[in-house]
Amino acid sequence: MASTTHHAARGARPRPRVLALLLLPLLLFACAPKVKKVRPRFQKIGWSGIDVEFDIHVYNPNLVPLRTPRFRAGLDIEGTEFLRTEVPVAQSLGARRTSTITIPTRISYRRVWDTYQKIRDAGEASYRLRGALLFAFLWRDLAVPVKHSGKFPVLRMPRFEAVSIGFSRPSLARLRLAIDVEVTNRNVFEVDIRDLGYAFHLGEARVAGLTLSTNGSAIGAGQTGTVTLAGDVSASRAMMGLMKVAEVRKARLVPTGYLKTPYGKVKLDKRARQ
Repeated sequence: MASTTHHAARGARPRPRVLALLLLPLLLFACAPKVKKVRPRFQKIGWSGIDVEFDIHVYNPNLVPLRTPRFRAGLDIEGTEFLRTEVPVAQSLGARRTSTITIPTRISYRRVWDTYQKIRDAGEASYRLRGALLFAFLWRDLAVPVKHSGKFPVLRMPRFEAVSIGFSRPSLARLRLAIDVEVTNRNVFEVDIRDLGYAFHLGEARVAGLTLSTNGSAIGAGQTGTVTLAGDVSASRAMMGLMKVAEVRKARLVPTGYLKTPYGKVKLDKRARQ
């Protein structure tokens, strides 16, 4: 009788293999993934907006890889919600290592300006990324919080102001025009103006095809530099009238071509001069 009781008690215990299988999900997911760092990369900038990619570095301490099905996010600009979205993510976290999940985002300047008038003339604006990476685990989603704050640049056309005009006569048929121009870079990053061309307007006279004739093509963030524009023009009646005009500040320069930024070259269009 005692022997029967002993066997029954021993048989009531879960077998070690069954117990291991029951505990395996908990052992494999003993620790939740953790966001180590969020790094924004401003990929492309233009007159209509900026493309940014957020690299989210996530450490998975577990013994198996984890698949990330989606990212639920909100983006605040100047303290107010700008957008809310859910992005599918076809990436996985490697076992016991840090992996990078990249989330692309487009920030439209027009939408920003329609909502936030106070930053219409600003060189940059503050943002806050908030959300969660969602992992499918067993019968539920596991949410790993993500948050990051920073500033994004707003592209501004440099300001050009003619400060002096000079003429020389290389031949009887032509004049050489040289204009010293102050260039103010209103951006929070350096710009290079070597790929710009210029049309010069003074009164009714217009001279096209002026090019940079100095080496000072790179203008630092928020700085003002002086460059010289030059071009040969026909010694026409219009140019003779232009030579008599004394008020240089009435001159107007219209740039064309490409502005070089740290995010690539940007072609000038109507929005550049707004």
